[in-house]
Amino acid sequence: MMKIGLGTAQFGMKYGISSPCKVVDDQEMAAILDLAVENSAVILDTSPAYGNAEERLGGYRSIEFFDCVTKTVTGRHRYIDESHVSRMVDHFEASLASLKLPSVYGLLVHDCHDLICDGSDRLFDALLSLKERGLVKKIGVSVYLPEEADAILSRYDLDLLQVPLNPLNQSFLEGDCLGAISAMGVEVHARSLFLQGLLLLSSENFPRRLSPLADAHACFINCAKELGVTPLQLALNFALGQLPVQSALVGVENLTQFREILHAVGNPLDLPDISHLHVPDPDWNNPAKWPK
Repeated sequence: MMKIGLGTAQFGMKYGISSPCKVVDDQEMAAILDLAVENSAVILDTSPAYGNAEERLGGYRSIEFFDCVTKTVTGRHRYIDESHVSRMVDHFEASLASLKLPSVYGLLVHDCHDLICDGSDRLFDALLSLKERGLVKKIGVSVYLPEEADAILSRYDLDLLQVPLNPLNQSFLEGDCLGAISAMGVEVHARSLFLQGLLLLSSENFPRRLSPLADAHACFINCAKELGVTPLQLALNFALGQLPVQSALVGVENLTQFREILHAVGNPLDLPDISHLHVPDPDWNNPAKWPK
């Protein structure tokens, strides 16, 4: 089974920095999903936070073909009480209705701190109940840092973990972190393969507000040139080459871009060690912390 999955933020909102972003229109979205079906790219990563993406996906004629993974919208709290849990369940049921599906493949806690804070047992018990009712096959969490994964997996028995992975953010490869997670029976999905599109930008178009990353970006671009590949091929093959990763999630803005990704997948590369490209500072390898 192909390890590529589709992120769907661009189906419901403006997202990324690699081009003047716009929401993918209906015809283009259907063509992208058709191509995904043809190539067995079955994972769809979505969220009620992605505008109307879930509702639009629910209108796709073959949505049942996909293994959909959605997320909670509980938000970051110091304490999880029953009202927070009730809202999470309500939002999840709304996601099922929007997607027009009786169940989904995965449900991830969108903010990992909701499984670390006081009262998080309530949230986990609710997730487990949804799984036991057959409404979701796998429950899990989206994390940014290895220490977040350690703190949560030492406490809760989860099925699915979503982590960032790209040449500038190799945090989860240090100390064989991904291998250890996989050995626990946890399925790993990688996101941020192109660092929200930053890795696909030319040096001329690099945003000034991210100047502390300029040297690392230039090293990445030069590495791709030296290897005789495109930045997309380098970033994509880097993620796909990590054995514990069971799905590498890509967001696309058009059909041409998706075809380029699928072509790269069909022509895998034997990459050298590129660990020197890693940016260890979480303030800069994590787009959530970038200055606006």
